[in-house]
Amino acid sequence: MPFTCQIPVKSYIKTYIENNCGSPADLTQLPEINSLFLTCLKSPRFSRDKQIKCNYSHSVDIIISSDYFYRYGWQLSKTDIVHFNTRCEAFIKFNSRQFIMANSSLGIPVSRSIREFQATFKFPEDSFSYDAIKKDFERHGAKIPLKFDREYKQELFNIFLESLSTLGTVSKSFKHELDNQTRSP
Repeated sequence: MPFTCQIPVKSYIKTYIENNCGSPADLTQLPEINSLFLTCLKSPRFSRDKQIKCNYSHSVDIIISSDYFYRYGWQLSKTDIVHFNTRCEAFIKFNSRQFIMANSSLGIPVSRSIREFQATFKFPEDSFSYDAIKKDFERHGAKIPLKFDREYKQELFNIFLESLSTLGTVSKSFKHELDNQTRSP
């Protein structure tokens, strides 16, 4: 049986870690989060331990190698638990905003993008709610102008012109002239 460390976390952090790393979680599947965890374990900080209550509603078990277990222990300080949660939260919210912005740039409504994010990354409503994701996106996300439509249309037009030119129904010089017209604003 591997050694584990139990860390209190927010519900969507637990969902994210367990979806990606199993239960107990093998954080080597998420190198950035694993590095954060090992740093917290190796170099504990206690600067805010007296001020922090650390009352997260969920917890996640994280696998620790025997080497780390015997060298550094199996607990994080309250300061490091909050730091771990804060960094994981930032990472997850960044991913959600990127997903929503990418979909928005394709013309997909934000509401549908949020639901797709929840479904794709397996966040049930009680873990990472639609409203929480929407609020975060409204505060920190960016609405991308719909450039894809214009660029996609331009690329299709280029393929169309190339085909017509190859078939000989449009001359190469006329194709070149049309191509220049569509590129200029």
